[in-house]
Amino acid sequence: FFFDRYSVHLVFRSCVRGQGRMCIRDSGFYSNVGISNNPKNRLKQIRTASSRPVDLEYEHYFHRPVAERVEAHTHRYWEQARLNGEWFDLKPVTIIESLKEIIPVELAQ
Repeated sequence: FFFDRYSVHLVFRSCVRGQGRMCIRDSGFYSNVGISNNPKNRLKQIRTASSRPVDLEYEHYFHRPVAERVEAHTHRYWEQARLNGEWFDLKPVTIIESLKEIIPVELAQ
């Protein structure tokens, strides 16, 4: 039996190399908000394409239709901070906090 689960994930793109998950801010933080049925593989793809260290900061599993709605709602919610595609000029904690409002709305539909 295959369970069709997709993760809403938040990828943090740090500014400079730090120790562990620590990051020293020099020019800003960027976050990627997306969905994937394999977040760890998606993280590897983003790491390959990025010139800076990237970490997976958050993931939450839903059935695909809910994951797609949460992703779209999050992208609309933060449209003014969108850099390009799924990338936002926001700290991960800012987006994670907004998910506390977004997820219940999308689960209620």
